[in-house]
Amino acid sequence: MTVIRQEGEMKRTLLPYLLAPSSIINEPDHIRIGEYYNRVIAVVGIPRMVKAGFLNTLVMQQGNFDLSFHVNPKPVEFVITQLNNELIKLSSDIYLMQSKGEIVPPSLKIKHDDMVKVLGFLQTGEEKLFDFSFYINIRANSLEKLNELTEKVSATLGQLSLLYKVMDMEMHDAIPSVIPLCDDRLKITRNMTSSALAAAYPFTSSNLQIADKGVVFGINSLTNIPLVVDIFTLQNSNALVLGGSGSGKSFAIKSLLLRLNKSNTAVFIIDPEGEYKKMAAVISGAQVVDVSPSGKSTINPFDLGTMQLNEKIDSLKVLFTIMAGELTPMQKSILDDVLYEAYELYGKEVSLSPTFKDVYYLLERKSKNKQSQRDALILKQLVKPYVRDSLKCFSSQTKVNLNSKFIVFDVSYFMSRAGTMAAPAMFIILDFLSNRMRNNTERKTIVLDEGWRLLRAKNISEYILMFTKTARKYNTSFQIITQELGDLAGNDAGNAVLANTAMKLLLKQDPAKIDEIATALKLSKSDSTKLMTAPIGEGILILENVKIPFKSFCTSEEEGVITTKPE
Repeated sequence: MTVIRQEGEMKRTLLPYLLAPSSIINEPDHIRIGEYYNRVIAVVGIPRMVKAGFLNTLVMQQGNFDLSFHVNPKPVEFVITQLNNELIKLSSDIYLMQSKGEIVPPSLKIKHDDMVKVLGFLQTGEEKLFDFSFYINIRANSLEKLNELTEKVSATLGQLSLLYKVMDMEMHDAIPSVIPLCDDRLKITRNMTSSALAAAYPFTSSNLQIADKGVVFGINSLTNIPLVVDIFTLQNSNALVLGGSGSGKSFAIKSLLLRLNKSNTAVFIIDPEGEYKKMAAVISGAQVVDVSPSGKSTINPFDLGTMQLNEKIDSLKVLFTIMAGELTPMQKSILDDVLYEAYELYGKEVSLSPTFKDVYYLLERKSKNKQSQRDALILKQLVKPYVRDSLKCFSSQTKVNLNSKFIVFDVSYFMSRAGTMAAPAMFIILDFLSNRMRNNTERKTIVLDEGWRLLRAKNISEYILMFTKTARKYNTSFQIITQELGDLAGNDAGNAVLANTAMKLLLKQDPAKIDEIATALKLSKSDSTKLMTAPIGEGILILENVKIPFKSFCTSEEEGVITTKPE
């Protein structure tokens, strides 16, 4: 029995022992807990009239301090009785002073009128009354810094017309009143109506973004407050990340993708540089699709999937214009005939779709017609590289497993060895994902890195516009990462992206391009200056019409996964 009793005692005392600070030194005007100096200030007076968010200035002030509210409802019957008694007393005092010919102090009249209003609101149920305590705990790792921050917080309280008191000689009771123990040992309260209490709610700033199903995207660079964003609740769920080389755009988007994946959002990345493979290697269940001749996966651009035939034909026409740069009216006519004929070869066979080999065969027949020979031969030359075994990844029936929640499509082969095929390869994968995203309504993110490679292609604008507009319908966030606004501005596809991305992250920009950016995104001079001088990973986050100073943030574990630094 003794052993059992000792074991139970150890369990009860072990957690407090582990959580307890190394030391507590209680001084008259501060208390030192471990390595940190603490000083508690109690707000003892609040202005008669306040407006919603009146504490924003305090909340947004930089510094290491905590705010603590204690709110307790008061029984309505008790409050009404107490106010009636107090009102009778006030009325008697005013009447007595008037009967003696004395001047009634304005403060007394204001107090009487306020009490009449509050009593009326309480009796009609429009308001309730609460006991309200408001404490601030200031922390610093030195006494000098503690005094400095105390002066700043005190000055802010004075600006807000808040009366305060430093809890000298009471720090030992003050600390438990601030930490989340729901234990108000100081009990410095004042009465607050429900409307006044609502106005004291400190989180009304547009610079503080909190979403129920959101993830931490970064922090506010001015206040160090986390930015918790749910992109799927915005006007549209598309995003644009714009920053020069070395500005930290990949780091920022990788942080977001890692957290989206942890929140059960499917992530698909079109990776032209092969830089996301490291992430995929350490994410449980992640998959890398090697889109190259040596890869085992294949994507057939002609695969109908969930699309209607006319929709697929239209997307294939876009693909051919990207491959060719431009098509003549005759070439468009030949291509239209050949595409429909290719699908007719398979009739009602739903498990198979035409391939580039079928199109090549049909173009071969067309080239024997003297009237269309020249144009058919040009189209045949476009198709020829995709018929060879060296590009079998696009010339066979689709064979890709999309069961993973994090999939990287590595198309770096086309960047390093076949630069002219980079844009067609990226389009084929984007169209494939567009086709597949219709199958379910789960949250999905499609990321197009180095987006300029595709956006600069001719005749892509209508497709991109359609994709950005329909992504929301299928609960999909389309995210484009690119280096310069010049990749987008003056380009129909780029304008479609700018108009249909509710979230824009702007990192450091080239001063030579800043005027173009400021005009397109309606930035102020201070915004432009910030973007020209921003450190790595800092800039401006635009959520619909709200601009927020942004700084990338990640844990040490996340940094090991997403960093691209050699060391």
